[in-house]
Amino acid sequence: MTDRVELAERIKSACLQAASAAYEQAGISGLCGEGRWELAVQAIKALDLAPLLETRTPETRTPETQRPASPRPEARRGSMQRIEPLRRLSSEHHTGLVIARRARELARKAPDAREAAWADLRQRFADELEPHFKLEERGLLPALQAAGEGVLVERTLAEHLRMRAMIDAGGPEDLAAFAEALADHIRFEEKELFGVAQRVLGADALERIQALHDREAAPVCRA
Repeated sequence: MTDRVELAERIKSACLQAASAAYEQAGISGLCGEGRWELAVQAIKALDLAPLLETRTPETRTPETQRPASPRPEARRGSMQRIEPLRRLSSEHHTGLVIARRARELARKAPDAREAAWADLRQRFADELEPHFKLEERGLLPALQAAGEGVLVERTLAEHLRMRAMIDAGGPEDLAAFAEALADHIRFEEKELFGVAQRVLGADALERIQALHDREAAPVCRA
């Protein structure tokens, strides 16, 4: 029982450290409120507990834990830390996921609440999402187009256009659909677009993107 308590304490400590570090880093990156907590929760979910389990003594290991450790998933081995010219865009994606989650939750509320939620979503689109789209369209996407990644660029622009149209012509009944479109778009950019950018863009292109980001003020952080 003592060994189990010690293991539980180590796991709890590791989770708290991961969440705290992610929360602080999110604040440094410009997120606040829900965005910082979202990143902290994601850090706990991504925590690798295998090293903690391997620290148990041979006498307390079960046959299961005595087996050789399974290799980590390929997706995790191949994951990349965001390079500096993409960190702002990636940080703003966390805010976008918070917006999507809130819209998805409010889509199930009463009609009056949905009306207010749609008005708030339209404002947040104008204040936070539209500037993000334009920043990509002025920096990252032209660089990828020049690098021969036209298919990815066309998909990105098409999804930007679709979400702009939803905001312009939609209403409270579209909260859930917009939330889904936004979340899917962010996952595409994080898993595909940014990964390709880090592989194919040269130093000059990345410097131009960074210079653009340095000149442009970041959207105002909302709790």
